[in-house]
Amino acid sequence: GVGGDRCVQFKHAQVSRIFVARLIKNVENEIALHRRLADFFYAGLVSLNLERLGEGAQRWLYKRVITDEQARGLSEVAYHAIKARMMEEMRELLCSLRFIEIRIMFAQLAELLEDYRLALQAFEVLGITDGYHQVSEFYAFVRRNGYNLCLRPSNTFQTAANSPLQTAPAVASRAMLASGSENRVWMQYKNQEQDEVLGSDFDVNAPVLDLCMTPDSRFVGCVTEGSHIFILDTFSGLVTSSFTDFTHETTCLSFFPRGSQMVTASADGVLTFWDTGEKAREGVAVAHPPKKGMGKGHQRINRVRVAYDQRCLVTASNDHTLKVFDPTLQEEMAVLAGHRGPVNDVDISRDNMYIVSASQDKTLMVWSSDSYQVLNRCVGHLGPVTSCHFGGLGHAVFCSASADSAVRVWETSTGVVVSVFKGHVGDIVGCAMGTTGPQVASSGLDGTVRTWDPVDGSQMQQFGRLDRYDIAYPVGHQGPCSRVLMSADCLRIVSAGTDGTVKVWKMIVKHEKRVNFVSFSPDRTRALTCSDDKTCRSFDTTSGTELTKIVGHTGGINMSDISPGATSWELHNFPRRGPLQTNDTCVIATASKDHSANVYNINTGITMHKLRGHHRSVNKVVFSPDGRLIATASADTNVCVWDAITGERKHTLMGHTGDINDIVFTKDCKVLLSISNDSSCRVWGVEEGWCVALLSGHSKPVTCLNYSPQSDRVVTGSKDETLILWNLWKAATVKTLRGHTAGCLDVAITSDGRKVFSSGRDKL
Repeated sequence: GVGGDRCVQFKHAQVSRIFVARLIKNVENEIALHRRLADFFYAGLVSLNLERLGEGAQRWLYKRVITDEQARGLSEVAYHAIKARMMEEMRELLCSLRFIEIRIMFAQLAELLEDYRLALQAFEVLGITDGYHQVSEFYAFVRRNGYNLCLRPSNTFQTAANSPLQTAPAVASRAMLASGSENRVWMQYKNQEQDEVLGSDFDVNAPVLDLCMTPDSRFVGCVTEGSHIFILDTFSGLVTSSFTDFTHETTCLSFFPRGSQMVTASADGVLTFWDTGEKAREGVAVAHPPKKGMGKGHQRINRVRVAYDQRCLVTASNDHTLKVFDPTLQEEMAVLAGHRGPVNDVDISRDNMYIVSASQDKTLMVWSSDSYQVLNRCVGHLGPVTSCHFGGLGHAVFCSASADSAVRVWETSTGVVVSVFKGHVGDIVGCAMGTTGPQVASSGLDGTVRTWDPVDGSQMQQFGRLDRYDIAYPVGHQGPCSRVLMSADCLRIVSAGTDGTVKVWKMIVKHEKRVNFVSFSPDRTRALTCSDDKTCRSFDTTSGTELTKIVGHTGGINMSDISPGATSWELHNFPRRGPLQTNDTCVIATASKDHSANVYNINTGITMHKLRGHHRSVNKVVFSPDGRLIATASADTNVCVWDAITGERKHTLMGHTGDINDIVFTKDCKVLLSISNDSSCRVWGVEEGWCVALLSGHSKPVTCLNYSPQSDRVVTGSKDETLILWNLWKAATVKTLRGHTAGCLDVAITSDGRKVFSSGRDKL
């Protein structure tokens, strides 16, 4: 009974729901009953032995031994928690990957989706915001991946980990991995290449006029014809908010970097300030009043941008001017006049130092945000410039799009064109650059969205088809594209079209051929990869974002080495990325099959030196510990020593009679070790340029080498299935290590020289 100490146990789910819905009228009694039922079924749920989850025969065995009470606990506990308004308990259940996995295992996907729907309704009815987005993201995750999870429920954790990085399922899965509570093997962790490049698709039912993205790249603001404003969650694929400005004809919008404020601009030259949480106006200001002698529509504001420090906002208008406003006082600060036609777009650099504007007069102007003076007038487009956007964390470059079917990248300080991209058919109306990567995105009236590589000018990806039978590209907008944005991590593109849709595309960042080598920067913030596709790429280790694509070799790249962080910026007079990053590095060297080695600035991708001197493939390249020297080893049996600062060759070390497999500098940079297929290890004097010792003891090619700086011991491994520990200064054998039944592949020695680790072709 309702007032007793024990609740009634119903054997059928529908019976309990009908009983609760029809026979209990009192709200308090209903909540109390649901709470008791939730507690009862939760007790059955926690009695499950979740460690016995498995696949195949184990899965069916587990389904046979589970009791009816436990199965009911799975299907009923969330429902009754929702009805009892136990919001915290409900959130804990519906945001548990283990709970999702076991419910899908027992074919309860439909009931689970219904529970999510009821939970989101309860949040809205009660007006509770805490936990709403978390539950909605899990709902979107289950809805999107439900079919695949039904085929293999144990992939729930892996699938969650491969979700967008900042979504609740991805955060929960990484937390479980870090805590060790999930010990099954995960095939992939994050940034898994998806079969479909379309992430989310929003239908806003009207042509889109403008898009704007929050600094964290999660939420996108959208303005459509009819002054409808939408706030879209690109992670979960849900529309989080929508409202209409019935007072003005809204044309564009911009988020404030901090807080919940937003500003919209209209065709009558008016700025409206909003609180997006309350959907309420906070102020109105006339930015571009009517002017005598100008045609109809001259007040129209085409773009509005808020500075990243929120010190000012800038508007671009058809009256040929830009206006700078104080967003706090909502007062005009300056008028930027100089264009001879309507100003189509404006952007502010992330360091708040520069403003760039694009005009119908075929030019771009770079302005100082302090003095409001014109610094550069950029001429080069053959048609009206429709869009402009700064890239990177500062102000070094910006991109522009034009009706001449070209996208250009400009150097801000000089106004010089760096790259030109062509491929669109017709006018290009939008362009964007990422914050952490070099990629450029563009959208055109041909209905396609394209991404470009500024290093070599090649097209990286295309979203949308010029011909519906062109199955090489995904289906895109059904009509012209109007705007395009790129997320800060350069992994997602957001595009809008006149077909009334906003689409979120996934960018694919990968090598086109085999990856030969991977290394990390000294500060562990970047990973460097080398490939047979003739490129070397650097990635941010936290987000997986591609930072730099390095080209210059005409053959596959075998390996790379990174200059010691504390010396690279001092020796080469390059700035660090941050004043406190003492381990930051900026110089790398690559070894290629084109018989050469190159030295690059990893931050810009610019080639510093080309090291030419070998006659066959360069197998290895290493920096000396002080970063002043570079050594290269080649299949031509020679070792070359180079000056890392000037790129000049100091010595060519000849003596080996076979391909050289590895080289290592000693800690004092005075000695270089090399191993070869001639079954020897040679010790070279770097200053003199000759061989000072020959370590011979192997009977077959020496394949691996390692050096212990503290003990000055060297260990070599060979195809003769042995490892030899050497005393470097005595050039004598300390010990021969036997145990492998096949050739050695790699070897490592501890810093004190007491322990040696090895791997071989015998899989040991």
